[in-house]
Amino acid sequence: MTDESNDIAVFISRENRAEAELTVSVNNRVHSRLNLRDSQQELAIACDGISVKLHQKNWLLMQELGIANIKDISLSGLGLITPLSLELNSILWIEIQQQFFEFKIMRMYSINQRLNFIGGKWELGHQPKLIKLLAEINRLKKS
Repeated sequence: MTDESNDIAVFISRENRAEAELTVSVNNRVHSRLNLRDSQQELAIACDGISVKLHQKNWLLMQELGIANIKDISLSGLGLITPLSLELNSILWIEIQQQFFEFKIMRMYSINQRLNFIGGKWELGHQPKLIKLLAEINRLKKS
Protein backbone atom coordinates (compact mmCIF):
# COMPACT_ATOMS: atom_id res chain seq x y z
CA MET A 1 0.00 0.00 0.00
CA THR A 2 1.18 3.49 -0.70
CA ASP A 3 1.43 6.17 1.96
CA GLU A 4 -1.50 7.94 0.33
CA SER A 5 -3.79 4.90 0.67
CA ASN A 6 -2.68 4.37 4.26
CA ASP A 7 -3.86 7.89 5.09
CA ILE A 8 -7.28 7.18 3.59
CA ALA A 9 -7.87 3.72 5.09
CA VAL A 10 -7.83 4.45 8.80
CA PHE A 11 -9.06 1.57 10.94
CA ILE A 12 -10.86 2.45 14.17
CA SER A 13 -10.69 -0.41 16.63
CA ARG A 14 -13.76 -1.54 18.54
CA GLU A 15 -12.21 -0.49 21.87
CA ASN A 16 -12.38 3.19 20.84
CA ARG A 17 -16.18 3.10 20.71
CA ALA A 18 -16.82 3.69 24.40
CA GLU A 19 -19.21 6.59 23.77
CA ALA A 20 -21.34 4.48 21.39
CA GLU A 21 -21.44 1.57 23.83
CA LEU A 22 -22.66 3.85 26.61
CA THR A 23 -25.63 5.02 24.57
CA VAL A 24 -26.55 1.46 23.65
CA SER A 25 -26.40 0.24 27.26
CA VAL A 26 -29.20 2.61 28.32
CA ASN A 27 -32.56 0.86 27.92
CA ASN A 28 -35.26 3.40 27.08
CA ARG A 29 -37.58 0.83 25.54
CA VAL A 30 -41.26 0.84 26.35
CA HIS A 31 -42.04 -2.61 24.89
CA SER A 32 -40.14 -5.88 25.02
CA ARG A 33 -38.20 -6.76 21.89
CA LEU A 34 -38.64 -9.78 19.66
CA ASN A 35 -35.06 -10.85 18.93
CA LEU A 36 -34.72 -12.12 15.35
CA ARG A 37 -31.16 -13.39 15.79
CA ASP A 38 -30.66 -17.14 15.68
CA SER A 39 -27.00 -17.22 16.58
CA GLN A 40 -24.47 -15.73 18.93
CA GLN A 41 -22.25 -14.69 16.02
CA GLU A 42 -20.90 -11.17 15.92
CA LEU A 43 -23.54 -8.79 14.57
CA ALA A 44 -21.48 -7.82 11.51
CA ILE A 45 -21.23 -11.39 10.18
CA ALA A 46 -24.52 -12.89 11.37
CA CYS A 47 -26.84 -13.91 8.51
CA ASP A 48 -30.03 -13.93 10.55
CA GLY A 49 -32.88 -11.47 10.88
CA ILE A 50 -35.32 -10.20 8.25
CA SER A 51 -34.16 -8.43 5.10
CA VAL A 52 -36.14 -5.32 4.17
CA LYS A 53 -35.94 -2.36 1.82
CA LEU A 54 -35.41 1.16 3.20
CA HIS A 55 -37.27 4.06 1.62
CA GLN A 56 -37.46 7.81 2.01
CA LYS A 57 -40.49 9.86 1.06
CA ASN A 58 -39.84 12.67 -1.40
CA TRP A 59 -42.95 14.73 -2.05
CA LEU A 60 -45.50 12.01 -2.79
CA LEU A 61 -43.09 9.36 -4.07
CA MET A 62 -41.16 6.70 -2.18
CA GLN A 63 -37.48 6.57 -3.11
CA GLU A 64 -35.73 3.28 -2.39
CA LEU A 65 -32.47 3.92 -0.54
CA GLY A 66 -31.18 0.38 -0.18
CA ILE A 67 -31.47 -2.72 1.96
CA ALA A 68 -31.27 -3.43 5.67
CA ASN A 69 -31.57 -6.42 7.96
CA ILE A 70 -33.84 -6.20 11.02
CA LYS A 71 -32.20 -7.79 14.09
CA ASP A 72 -34.92 -6.99 16.65
CA ILE A 73 -38.38 -5.46 16.58
CA SER A 74 -41.08 -4.35 19.04
CA LEU A 75 -44.27 -2.31 19.18
CA SER A 76 -42.20 0.81 19.84
CA GLY A 77 -39.26 0.38 17.46
CA LEU A 78 -36.68 -1.75 15.70
CA GLY A 79 -32.97 -2.40 15.44
CA LEU A 80 -31.39 -3.03 12.06
CA ILE A 81 -28.08 -3.08 10.24
CA THR A 82 -27.46 -1.51 6.85
CA PRO A 83 -24.54 -0.46 4.66
CA LEU A 84 -26.17 2.97 4.26
CA SER A 85 -24.87 6.04 6.09
CA LEU A 86 -27.92 7.92 7.36
CA GLU A 87 -28.56 10.84 9.70
CA LEU A 88 -30.01 10.81 13.21
CA ASN A 89 -33.63 11.99 13.43
CA SER A 90 -34.24 11.15 9.76
CA ILE A 91 -37.66 9.76 8.90
CA LEU A 92 -37.47 6.55 6.87
CA TRP A 93 -39.84 3.79 5.82
CA ILE A 94 -39.21 0.06 5.78
CA GLU A 95 -41.02 -2.23 3.39
CA ILE A 96 -42.07 -5.60 4.84
CA GLN A 97 -44.48 -7.91 3.02
CA GLN A 98 -45.51 -5.08 0.65
CA GLN A 99 -46.45 -2.83 3.59
CA PHE A 100 -44.66 0.37 4.58
CA PHE A 101 -43.85 1.36 8.16
CA GLU A 102 -42.50 4.79 9.11
CA PHE A 103 -39.78 5.20 11.73
CA LYS A 104 -37.40 7.83 13.06
CA ILE A 105 -33.68 7.11 13.52
CA MET A 106 -32.97 7.53 17.24
CA ARG A 107 -29.58 5.80 17.57
CA MET A 108 -26.84 4.96 15.11
CA TYR A 109 -23.29 3.66 15.27
CA SER A 110 -20.78 2.03 12.99
CA ILE A 111 -20.35 -1.74 13.36
CA ASN A 112 -17.42 -1.90 10.96
CA GLN A 113 -16.24 -0.08 7.82
CA ARG A 114 -19.22 -1.35 5.82
CA LEU A 115 -22.16 -1.69 8.22
CA ASN A 116 -24.07 0.63 10.54
CA PHE A 117 -26.50 -0.23 13.31
CA ILE A 118 -29.68 1.85 13.42
CA GLY A 119 -32.14 1.98 16.30
CA GLY A 120 -35.47 3.40 15.23
CA LYS A 121 -38.74 4.43 16.85
CA TRP A 122 -42.00 3.83 15.03
CA GLU A 123 -43.97 6.92 14.12
CA LEU A 124 -47.57 7.02 15.34
CA GLY A 125 -50.42 5.38 13.48
CA HIS A 126 -48.94 1.95 12.69
CA GLN A 127 -49.96 0.03 15.84
CA PRO A 128 -52.73 -2.17 14.32
CA LYS A 129 -50.51 -3.16 11.34
CA LEU A 130 -47.51 -3.67 13.63
CA ILE A 131 -49.40 -6.03 15.93
CA LYS A 132 -50.32 -8.22 12.94
CA LEU A 133 -46.77 -8.04 11.60
CA LEU A 134 -45.21 -9.01 14.96
CA ALA A 135 -47.62 -11.94 15.31
CA GLU A 136 -46.67 -13.17 11.82
CA ILE A 137 -42.93 -12.76 12.48
CA ASN A 138 -43.25 -14.59 15.80
CA ARG A 139 -45.16 -17.42 14.12
CA LEU A 140 -42.54 -17.74 11.37
CA LYS A 141 -39.71 -17.67 13.91
CA LYS A 142 -41.21 -20.57 15.88
CA SER A 143 -41.72 -22.77 12.80
